[in-house]
Amino acid sequence: MLKVKTILISQPYPSDPHSPYFDLEKKYGVKIDFNQLIRIDPIHAQEYRTQKVDIPSHTAIVFNSRHGIDHFFRLCKEMRIEVSSDMKYFCTTEKIAHYLQKYITYRKRKVFFAPDSNFETLVALMKKKEEEKFLMVTSDVNAEKYWSVFEQYEVLVDRAVMYRTVKNLSPDKPITHDMIVVYTPSGVRAIKETFPDFEQGERALATLGEATARAAEEAGFRVDIAVPSPQYTSISAAMDDFLHENHKRIRH
Repeated sequence: MLKVKTILISQPYPSDPHSPYFDLEKKYGVKIDFNQLIRIDPIHAQEYRTQKVDIPSHTAIVFNSRHGIDHFFRLCKEMRIEVSSDMKYFCTTEKIAHYLQKYITYRKRKVFFAPDSNFETLVALMKKKEEEKFLMVTSDVNAEKYWSVFEQYEVLVDRAVMYRTVKNLSPDKPITHDMIVVYTPSGVRAIKETFPDFEQGERALATLGEATARAAEEAGFRVDIAVPSPQYTSISAAMDDFLHENHKRIRH
């Protein structure tokens, strides 16, 4: 195993001067680079209208990310659409569901989520609400996997593309870090698509969220740190322990 000396964090440079990542740099003498593997670009009203998807005609919105929530309410504001107080929301995880509190008064009777964060569990719940007219907010890529599950459960759902996921990597600048920390499945895909011949080798990979870990394993990567876990709820705490053991074993 490599001694970890350089780390790529796939997030923007922290605005908080007390970020735990800075503490890790000082504690272990590592160099941390911050670089979002993807960026999210909005789709604005004029372009959205070409999809001919009428938001007010739906009674339930499906979200698989906080980005989706942000761009749904942004676009509604941009298009001067008043979202009905009776609108229901179906979210893939509890964390995403709670994020709705930024925009709505949170009531359990109109906000639903998969307790196990499994998309099929959510769709099975949607199946029991066949009186609803569903609209799922997505990016412009990788939505087909969701519709295969909808078809399997015979749940009718319209799609609204409200933002773009854009790779923020260059094939001319290979990843050479000893550890990579990835926070989303899109980040995993960005690595795989930008560097199709990428070999992990001895470098460590840390992931946040079950979906990200699953995407990494499906891409053929070895996940060395997966958060959350019974031991860790924070990726920085898991990295602290990993670096402690790594530097203790490898002295040179």
